[in-house]
Amino acid sequence: MSDTVIKRPGNVTLVVVLTWILAIGNLIAAAYLLIGAFRTALAIELGMTASEMRVMGWIVLGLGILTILVALGLHRGVNAARVLVISLAVIHIVYAVWVLFTYSDIWTWYAVWEIIWALILIALLTTKRASQFFGTR
Repeated sequence: MSDTVIKRPGNVTLVVVLTWILAIGNLIAAAYLLIGAFRTALAIELGMTASEMRVMGWIVLGLGILTILVALGLHRGVNAARVLVISLAVIHIVYAVWVLFTYSDIWTWYAVWEIIWALILIALLTTKRASQFFGTR
């Protein structure tokens, strides 16, 4: 049995970078929500209560931290990380669709951004070369 190592394809490297960008975006959004929850005027402007902002902030923070952990696994070529990224991307899509239908127009940009990034990640991780790369690990 040979120990052939397949070099990480460019699309997988791109996914690692995009996953980090998504995670950082989540952390920024979480900070905005959690800190903003103390400003009643901001909550009103966003069409949310302070409690809703805190809950949403913690959810987004959790997604961001989980996304960081998975990005580290992807970088190392761990197939379980690929499965988790695809699963996380689906969770991001479901969450973003919920946000689109639940909150005011001010959150549209955030939700659309989440959906676009998630779809790109899924597309890049399901290519033949990506599957070969993760299959050798």
